Order: sequence, then C-alpha cells, then structure tokens
Amino acid sequence: MKIGDHVMYKGENCEIVFIYKSGYCELKKPFLHQIVLAHMSELEPAGEEEARLQK
Repeated sequence: MKIGDHVMYKGENCEIVFIYKSGYCELKKPFLHQIVLAHMSELEPAGEEEARLQK
C-alpha cells in the first residue's frame, strides 16, 4: 500500500495520506475533514471488501 491508495478501515473507505516508518499511517475519512491514525495490519485494500460481499 502507498500514499493515495483507498483502503477499508473499520468498514469505511479511507485514503492513505501519510505512512510512518513504524507501520502506522494517517487515513482521511471520506466527506469528513478527519484524519485517523491506524496500523497497516488493520487495513485491507478497498477492492477486497467489495469482492467478499459479492460472494
């Protein structure tokens, strides 16, 4: 994953805006001017959630 990628975090589609060397990243929630700090292990690419729901 890299800056600008859209990921799923706690059921919400977010955009990665910064990645720290420690494995944490800053996520921007859609439609809100809110930044969330999350570990990369808590994220999954946005496309995987959609594919899982279609099964």
